[in-house]
Amino acid sequence: MSEDHAADVLRDAESRLRNGHAAEAQSLVVALIAHIEASLGRESHELIEPLRFYATCVARSWSVMEPEEAHALERAIDLSTRFYGSEARKTIDLHEAFGSRLLAVASWTAAERELIAVASWYDAAGGPPGSHARSQFSLGELYLQTARHQDAVNAFDRALDILETRDERLRFVCLFGKARGLAAMGNHRDAVPLFEVCYAHWASRYGADSPHTREVEALLTSARRAGGTG
Repeated sequence: MSEDHAADVLRDAESRLRNGHAAEAQSLVVALIAHIEASLGRESHELIEPLRFYATCVARSWSVMEPEEAHALERAIDLSTRFYGSEARKTIDLHEAFGSRLLAVASWTAAERELIAVASWYDAAGGPPGSHARSQFSLGELYLQTARHQDAVNAFDRALDILETRDERLRFVCLFGKARGLAAMGNHRDAVPLFEVCYAHWASRYGADSPHTREVEALLTSARRAGGTG
């Protein structure tokens, strides 16, 4: 199978997945992986993208991380590391995908390992500010979930420093994350202005009755009361 044909199969599978046919997409990529392994061996670099896509298909079917999903991503990272190097953007993207998925299923320790690897790579190599900031945002979310509130605030601050004025959407979710971290530490005085900025922005953009705006409003009210300003 040529690389062009493999790419065509992946595009077909991606289209089916987007259209809600996850089982068909998964069957296509499983057959593609088997063919590549039979033709080129289990160590072929051509397996990297099919393995990544297979993990995506499995993730759509389960709210927890199934062993085959983790195994597929680990194999893809291992192959990418061997063929392209541990510092290659392709390898870092795989670590980021793995870390984000681990974060989504609350596998905190493993998620932190992957996300720190990604953030460290961006700190050293630079790269697009949006991607760099998202790596810090993901760490901030992880630290919020694990009650490491000062670490969370630091990560959100780092993301905001990287962003400056770029990517308005990410800027506001980082501000919201920082406000949540400050409130959780009892620093309501500094949290309230950030909640107010986020509330004004989201109410203007999405409406006062949107679920996200209501969430911010509830946290703002709580922080004001706790800080004696409500």
